[in-house]
Amino acid sequence: MSEELVKPGEREVEEMEGYIRDLLDVMNDILAKNKKALSSAGIAPRLGVLLGVMTMHRYNPDLFMQYWEEFKSLVEKCKTVPTTKDRITNEVDPLIAQVESIKSGAGL
Repeated sequence: MSEELVKPGEREVEEMEGYIRDLLDVMNDILAKNKKALSSAGIAPRLGVLLGVMTMHRYNPDLFMQYWEEFKSLVEKCKTVPTTKDRITNEVDPLIAQVESIKSGAGL
């Protein structure tokens, strides 16, 4: 009886929160270290605002997911910037894939 009753999808949401934290940390770091290159590509202003909003709602998956498609679109645009391409491909894309997998399993 040590197992608590949980709602459907609750475990998945808890698991997803860890990936979301990692994803936001990596993206904030990429933005900080490549601000000039991302600004010249016109990505930095919107990415900075979006990361701030998503960070604020990281523990509320319903609100967080409202920004998910726009976030993925900006990540794709970041791949066009040579200084961020490798890091996006190696660090961000696998985290996005994990969140997508959990998201579909949790029904979000």
